[in-house]
Amino acid sequence: MVIGQTSNVKRQTSNVKRQSSIVNLQSPISQSPISNLLFLLGWLAIPLAVYFVVLQKRPSYEPRYMMLVTPSLFLLMGVSFAPRRRWEVVFGAAALAIFAVGLRSYFTDPAFFKDDSAGVANWLAVETTAEDIVFVDVPHPFHYYADRIPAPTRYLFVDIHTAAGVLNREALGRRRLYWVTWYGSDTDPRGVIPFLLWKQAGPPAGERQFRGYRVEWYTLSDRPFSLPTDLPPAQVNFDNVLLLDGLAYSKTLSAGEAGWATLHFRLLAPTPVNYKISLRLRAPDGRLLSQVDKLILNDRHFQTAAWPLDDPALNQALNVFTLPLTDPAYSGPLTLEAVVYNAATLDAIAAYGVPTTNNDFISAQIGLIQVEK
Repeated sequence: MVIGQTSNVKRQTSNVKRQSSIVNLQSPISQSPISNLLFLLGWLAIPLAVYFVVLQKRPSYEPRYMMLVTPSLFLLMGVSFAPRRRWEVVFGAAALAIFAVGLRSYFTDPAFFKDDSAGVANWLAVETTAEDIVFVDVPHPFHYYADRIPAPTRYLFVDIHTAAGVLNREALGRRRLYWVTWYGSDTDPRGVIPFLLWKQAGPPAGERQFRGYRVEWYTLSDRPFSLPTDLPPAQVNFDNVLLLDGLAYSKTLSAGEAGWATLHFRLLAPTPVNYKISLRLRAPDGRLLSQVDKLILNDRHFQTAAWPLDDPALNQALNVFTLPLTDPAYSGPLTLEAVVYNAATLDAIAAYGVPTTNNDFISAQIGLIQVEK
């Protein structure tokens, strides 16, 4: 009995010592304002330093990126609201002054204004009817405003292989289509949606600019939306780097109507160069009546330097072009030309397999278009 009691006393004494040790370890942290302040400063400074390094590689900012350090920021500001020393008062006043300057810029400098998504929604609420349809290329924040817009409002994920089918299913039979694009969007760098809309409806009926957004609208026809996929074969070799192996285009046009072309490229050899293509319509007298320059992009929107030669899904590209004429009264033949060039240096590369304009070896003549009166 005595032995058991002695054992219990020893265990209790040991537990008290352990608890005392834990308290002693915690006390310097919990009771030291300097340690707390250093902890908060580290919480603020370390993530910001890491983010600064990331910015050197990928400059991008959104307010939500600050969520990680926001608690420490406000806790540090809170220190100044219960000052015990004069330097804390000075620190708090300086912090408030700095933030006041930033706050003034936020509300008075247009460079800091937010995108006017509410303005777009309010304008669409007045301009559209239930017979129209609205497509946006970014879903946020338009899902907050969709109920106030009479026309159905949809987010359109742009896939070059399915976009025509989506438009036929959602938009065919509507009176007008409104296409809302955000200035920072990379949803449709190849311009697939404007290409399909021009083919189906002609040029935009109107355009409106908002802060951060552009709205184009089209008066739709009865024709279905279409994008050629099984292209007639072609064999135009651009300097043994790129092969134009498929081509479809508008062979006849009415006066004032825009031409269109769909080109398929395949990579022949790895390249460190990002290439662009200049597609042109040239009259017999040498006049250039249309020119569109675009980066050659694959389905992942990769430029040519990033195409993997051994991946059939990514070493090829389908690109689309709308070619409005600078002279709407012109009628007669036009030559469709293609020039591939280095996007950085603008140096064109040689074209083989077809005639070139003035035997310049770079302006590949890939088709003929007749513009009728």
